[in-house]
Amino acid sequence: FPVTILTGISAALMALKGICNGILYFPKGNYLLGTTSARLNRQIEIIMNRPFDIKGDNAKITCGLTAEYMWYLYNKGHDVRIEGLEFNGNNKALACLRIEDDSGSTGIININNCAFNNTFQGGDLGIGLGGGGLFINGSKFVNLTNSVILNHSRALGTGTPLSAGTVGVNIVTGK
Repeated sequence: FPVTILTGISAALMALKGICNGILYFPKGNYLLGTTSARLNRQIEIIMNRPFDIKGDNAKITCGLTAEYMWYLYNKGHDVRIEGLEFNGNNKALACLRIEDDSGSTGIININNCAFNNTFQGGDLGIGLGGGGLFINGSKFVNLTNSVILNHSRALGTGTPLSAGTVGVNIVTGK
């Protein structure tokens, strides 16, 4: 049985905000996100004010309810390292992970040995977008290594004409 958690992850991420080079560790296992924040249908949303690491020992984190993003991390120009995790959209999340940074920083995003799987068909939340595994916006330096991107689909005619389609990885570099 997967462990249903949200409060614990949110609390741990909040604690990392005050720790320089903090690490959030997921032991091997299955973790089901059980609730969704009211703000824009995000299961996990956090503003990071310090460098941080999220590490897993082949842990699988699964979206439990329909959501725009499973994880939305707003990074304020710091180094981020994520490794050893599987993000499973469970056909309920538009995207597994979004990292947003509008600081124009030189922070480095390192993602290694991760998987981003099973996002749902776009338009289900009425926002006219296709699904995607990983979306990084605004970071100048991104290293994506040894990772798997699978099963991101968009139904024919879904969304607004000329809107964004389905992508496994979408990286928009910073200023």
